[in-house]
Amino acid sequence: EKHKTEMEENAVALTELQEQVNNLKADAEAHNLAMNAKDEQVHNSKAKLHEVQQQLAAALETADNAASSSNAALQLLSARSSSADSTIVDKDIELQQTKEALDASNSKEAEMEAELRELAAQMQQKNAELSDLAAQASQMQQKHSVDLEEA
Repeated sequence: EKHKTEMEENAVALTELQEQVNNLKADAEAHNLAMNAKDEQVHNSKAKLHEVQQQLAAALETADNAASSSNAALQLLSARSSSADSTIVDKDIELQQTKEALDASNSKEAEMEAELRELAAQMQQKNAELSDLAAQASQMQQKHSVDLEEA
């Protein structure tokens, strides 16, 4: 009977050990499932991170291209502005030269008008002298005619 009691106690102990083993197996299985779920989350997070990194790289490349295009446009505008400024300066110089030439031409015209007035005055004086000479010649011719008749 003692042997029977020991066997029953051993059977109870074995059952308890079997329950503990089963509990440990269940705990290990639950822990394994939890770890697999964590691994899946980490994998999904890494995939999402990689996708976001690709989107960011694409956005940065687009921004870089836009900046390059903007810089090129600014350089073109700057070159056009410099060219326009240079053209304006050239046109200002041409305008100044044309104005100076016109002023010189107007001055020369005024000088020529003054010379023409002086020549006209000289011509009037010569015409008056010619009239006087013609009158003297006429008087001398009349006197000569009279002298011839008397002779």
